[in-house]
Amino acid sequence: MTSLPRQGPILVEMPAEDGSPLHGVVQEPPSGAAEAAVLHVHGKGGNFYSGPPRVLPPLIAPDRFVHLSLNLRCHDLAYSRLGDAAGIAPGPGAAYGGMWERLDEGAADLDAGVRWLHDHTGLPVVLVTHSAGGYFLGDYSVRRPPVAGRVFLSPLTSVRFPLSAWWPDDDQLRDVGRQAEEMVASGDGHLLIPVPSWYYAISAASLVERLHERPGRWLDGCNASDVPVLLAFGGAETRAAEWRSLFAQLTAPQKVMLELPGAGHSYDGAHRPLADAIAAFVGDVLPGFQ
Repeated sequence: MTSLPRQGPILVEMPAEDGSPLHGVVQEPPSGAAEAAVLHVHGKGGNFYSGPPRVLPPLIAPDRFVHLSLNLRCHDLAYSRLGDAAGIAPGPGAAYGGMWERLDEGAADLDAGVRWLHDHTGLPVVLVTHSAGGYFLGDYSVRRPPVAGRVFLSPLTSVRFPLSAWWPDDDQLRDVGRQAEEMVASGDGHLLIPVPSWYYAISAASLVERLHERPGRWLDGCNASDVPVLLAFGGAETRAAEWRSLFAQLTAPQKVMLELPGAGHSYDGAHRPLADAIAAFVGDVLPGFQ
């Protein structure tokens, strides 16, 4: 086990299982002594330097926990992967981001963060995931390194939800789906298809995955593990009723629901009670973690 730097926050890099580099920032208690490690993950188009992954670590028992805020490959909407390539690089891999999000990469990126924390701290790990990060936490396999707890902050529970807004007519959706399938078959799955609202474009390959999402994927994934769950969301969010219903269907023997009255998707004005609830949840699950 390698040691953490005593200064912080510190930028770190780690590879995903296919070698793709991931970046984040780690902070540890000033004393160097910690009880647990917390992995913070953003949603689609987000990043580790904004939103909950930036705001929450200084509020969640910073004197007792190591915090790693990690960028998934779907961070921001688009970013260059040219590296040292000369000129204009063609084909897939030249750019990544939310527009090119691939569903199977999310759990692999979480896995990289968990493994990094295991290797560098040896501490029990709790995952705190926001929005689309919570969708990927549903995919996080029980075969991966064991974690002490799972925190879902306003989790995305299906990737199909924007399709009807982008293409409200069923014939339109069928036509664009056929186009995307043809692009993938011809090797052009990385090319973008414009959409009329956030996030304004999606790769053909990402759209095909959304169209073929298995019903119940998120809930089935969550219930494949008995790791304790905290589900938190804002009372002002449009999906609040859906999360209440899904919480009742979660089978983890230790589960907590937190609805923050009046809060929206970014929890403005409610960061302190949210952070306190996460800190309490971590403290509660540590004694039962083997």
